[in-house]
Amino acid sequence: AAVDKLVAELPAFVPLMYGNTGLTQAIPAPAVAIPLERVFYARDGLPRFCNGADLRRHYRVGTASKLVLSGVSRDRPIERYWECARSSGFLDWLAAAKPDLVTVPNFSLFNDVPREDNLHAMKRIAICWQELALRQIPTAIHLNGRTGIDWDRWAEFLIAYPEISAVSVEFATGAAYRERGHWHTARLTRLAQRVARPLTLVVRGG
Repeated sequence: AAVDKLVAELPAFVPLMYGNTGLTQAIPAPAVAIPLERVFYARDGLPRFCNGADLRRHYRVGTASKLVLSGVSRDRPIERYWECARSSGFLDWLAAAKPDLVTVPNFSLFNDVPREDNLHAMKRIAICWQELALRQIPTAIHLNGRTGIDWDRWAEFLIAYPEISAVSVEFATGAAYRERGHWHTARLTRLAQRVARPLTLVVRGG
């Protein structure tokens, strides 16, 4: 319910900021998104900022604006989240920073790897959702799948965990291709019908 309320207060479009170059005052937007990878150091996973207020000052996000941390990223930096940020104390820092929403990292499902690698990526997404949710961080679980069975498994997961009320998808890489994008959209629609409860959708585009 808490995630529902927070996400419902977000505008339909949230600008994504990669830095603060040229900004001298707070961004005049009701919500601002920052890549999750920009909030921790790649070398050791420690937070880049002293606290949430320091993060907001750096990116010129005013206190009246909602703060979204987007887990969609290139493979190498987001893998550092899994490898070191989770064990560095960063997650506890993140809970104290109180972002309004964090989307779970989009670990990739590749075509040219053993199938077990895809399943491992999906499992890691679920684990990362759990680690954030346990710290009461408003979280949208990332959905990604290469096959219809993958999407069926996500539906089963959402049914098994009714506390999940927000999901995220990205159309910036594989799903950016028109035919594949239509396929993902159809699978996402079918998932929503199977889960049969309100789900807030957070979309990251290209």
